[in-house]
Amino acid sequence: MSLSESDVRDVFKTAFGAATANDVELSMAWYNEQNREIVCGVTNVIRFSNNYIRDHTHVRPCYPLTVKVAFGNREALAITNRLDRNSIVDAVRRAEAVARAARPTTDHRPVLGPQKYPVIAGYDARTAGLTAEERYQHVAVVLDRLQREKLNGSGYFHVDDTLEAHVTSAGLWFYRRATKTGYTVTVRSDSTTGRESSRIGSGWAGIGDMRRVDDVDIESLTAIAIDKARRSMNPQPFEMGAYTVILEPAVTAGFVRQLLGLISGSSVAVDQWGAPGRVGEKRASERLTVRSKPDHPLIMASPYGHRGHPAREAIWIEKGIVRNLPGGEAGPAEHLVVDGSSRPIEALVADLKRGVLVTQAGGSLRDLAAGYVNGVTKNGLFLIENGKVTTPLKNAWYRVRIEDVLGQIEDISKPYKTALFGSEGLDGNVMPAIRVANFSFYRPSDAV
Repeated sequence: MSLSESDVRDVFKTAFGAATANDVELSMAWYNEQNREIVCGVTNVIRFSNNYIRDHTHVRPCYPLTVKVAFGNREALAITNRLDRNSIVDAVRRAEAVARAARPTTDHRPVLGPQKYPVIAGYDARTAGLTAEERYQHVAVVLDRLQREKLNGSGYFHVDDTLEAHVTSAGLWFYRRATKTGYTVTVRSDSTTGRESSRIGSGWAGIGDMRRVDDVDIESLTAIAIDKARRSMNPQPFEMGAYTVILEPAVTAGFVRQLLGLISGSSVAVDQWGAPGRVGEKRASERLTVRSKPDHPLIMASPYGHRGHPAREAIWIEKGIVRNLPGGEAGPAEHLVVDGSSRPIEALVADLKRGVLVTQAGGSLRDLAAGYVNGVTKNGLFLIENGKVTTPLKNAWYRVRIEDVLGQIEDISKPYKTALFGSEGLDGNVMPAIRVANFSFYRPSDAV
C-alpha cells in the first residue's frame, strides 16, 4: 500500500525541520529526464513465455525522497530511499553541503508557491487492491487458451499503485495516488520452440498506461494476437519497392515520437539531431495534429506538470505545422494524442485497392541529419487487395524519411489507445491508424 497523505506530510515536515537553505523543494517521485514516469509505489508484474509464467513479481514499495535546496543561485540535490528521521536529515545535510560548495548557476529558478492543479482522477481502488491470485487468474485464462489451441504466447501484465508528492518552502503542495496497468502479448502459430520460421505466423496486441484493470480486456487483446498469428502463417515473398501502406496505431506512435524527437527544442535533442525545428514551419501532412492531453479520458495523467506548473494541453503539431517545441519551455512531449477521424481501421482497408497492412514494426534513426529511419516489420504483414486483407507477406526491412511518412498521409482512422515499451514499462498514447503513400521496402527479412 502507498504512503498516506499524512505519512508523506510527516516525512516532509522532518526534512523542513532540518533545512537551513533559502529555497527547499521536496519530492517523492522519480523522474526520467525525457519522459517523466512515476515509479514511487507498488509494482506487480507477471511475465510469461512459451505459455508458462516465468516471473510473478511483487516489487516492494520504494519511496525515494528527493531533497533539492538552494542558497541564492547555488543549488544541489540529494536522494534517499530510507525514510527514518536520521536518513531524512542526512539527505538534507548532504544537499546543503554540496549546494554551499557549488558554483553559481545562471538558470536558477525560485521554487514555486501554491498552485491550482486540475483534478484528474487516476486512482482505482479495485485495481490497487487486486490480489496475487486475481492477477494470476487474468493471465491463466490466456495461457489455458494458448495451450488448448496449440499456440505459443509470451507477454507482460503489470498493475501499479503509485504516489507522487511535492512540496516547496514557498507553499506549494501536491499529493496524488494513481493506479496504472497494461498488457501486451505476442502469439506464435506453432507451440514448439524448434520451428520453421519461414512458415510460422505471429501476431501482437497490447494496451498500456490504463488506470482501471477493468478497462484492460486481456482476453480480447489475446484474441486479436491469435487472429493475426493464424492469418500470417505461410507468408509469401513480395517484390520490394514503394507501396501504399496502412500503419496500425502502434506503428503510427513510433513515427510520431521520432518526429517529435527531430523537432525537439531541448539541448539534448540539439546535440543529437542538430538544429531543432522552428515554430511555424511545416513538417507533416495537414492531416496530422499532435498534442499532449493529460486529462484525456484514455490517459488521465498527473496534473503536476512541467517544472511543477499545472499540467495543461500543449499542441506540438497542428495540421502539419509546428506550434511548440518539445523539451523547451513547453515541457516534454508526453501523454500524446493524435487527432483522427470517426472511422475504424477496417474502413481504411476497405477504401484501399492495393497496398500493405503493417501491424507492428521497429526502427531507429540512422541518417540523423536527414531523419531517415531504418526498420523492420514484425508480427504480421499483409497484402491488401480490393479493400480486403488477403495474403500474408514475409516481413521486410524499410528505409524511410520520417517527414515523408508523416507528410504523405492519405487517410486516417479514429484514435485508439496503444502500447509501446518505454523507459518505465508500457507507455500508452492515443493514436490512429494512417494510410501513407510511397513507403519503401528494400529487403526481405526472416523475422517472424
